[in-house]
Amino acid sequence: MNRLKMNKSTRLERNQAISIGLRKLPPKTMIPMNGKLVKASDAAEMFESGIESTKHVAAARAAYLQAVARANAAEVTLRTLIQPIKSFVQHTFGERSHEAAAFGFEPRKPRRVSVEVRCEAVEKLRATRVARGTLGPRQRARIHGHVNAPTATQTEQIETNSVANAASN
Repeated sequence: MNRLKMNKSTRLERNQAISIGLRKLPPKTMIPMNGKLVKASDAAEMFESGIESTKHVAAARAAYLQAVARANAAEVTLRTLIQPIKSFVQHTFGERSHEAAAFGFEPRKPRRVSVEVRCEAVEKLRATRVARGTLGPRQRARIHGHVNAPTATQTEQIETNSVANAASN
């Protein structure tokens, strides 16, 4: 198939010029086309039909583009409404409820954490507990305080301090 590389407007102008030229010929003029003889008026009508089809396509395309632009504008407006409605439905009925599913809202998917990230988090957790001296309930249960009996010098020092404090008051 031999296709000429012309844009639509150039093809339309060419076809209009041919149609006008065919209309200027005497009506009974016969033109050989693909092995058949065709009247010039019939050929002009074929070109007029093609021209009208091209104009109809252009008008339909313009209407289509306008409809797409309106649909895109409506989608932008609707997109701003989706999140508040989703939040309302999920907070009112629950994220995994049948009502939320009826709206087409799926529950949030849990975040997938890689092994490397999880290992790093555990290392940081343990380092933080060591730095702060934080102990769990079982670790605290293992720690017991021992009271040593005071020696004679410690007892004398405590008595001396208590007498001195009583005298100053």
